[in-house]
Amino acid sequence: LEDMYGGELEILGPLEWRIWLRRDNALRVLLPPKYPRLEPPTPVVECASELHSWFQEEELLALWTPGTGCVYEWAERVRDALVAPRGLPTVSSTASGLS
Repeated sequence: LEDMYGGELEILGPLEWRIWLRRDNALRVLLPPKYPRLEPPTPVVECASELHSWFQEEELLALWTPGTGCVYEWAERVRDALVAPRGLPTVSSTASGLS
C-alpha cells in the first residue's frame, strides 16, 4: 500500500490506517489481529463530499475474501463512489491507469 499510495497512506497505529482519497475524504481501516487470514478489517468512510447513492459502506465487507488483502480494493471502491465537486470530472483508478 505504501508503494501505491505514498503520502496518501497514513499509518495511525499498528492496526489502523487511513488512505486519503481526495481532499477531506478518506477511508480509515481498523485491522483485526487476524487480518487478512481470518477476519476482515472494519471500514470507516470519512467523507466531507457526497457519495453516489449506489454506494453502501457495508458492501465493502462483501469484497473481502479470507486470506486476501482488501484495503486497496476498498479504497478504490470508495474513491469511485465520491461525487465529483461541481466543475471537476471524476477520475477513477482505472481511468488514470492504476489498475
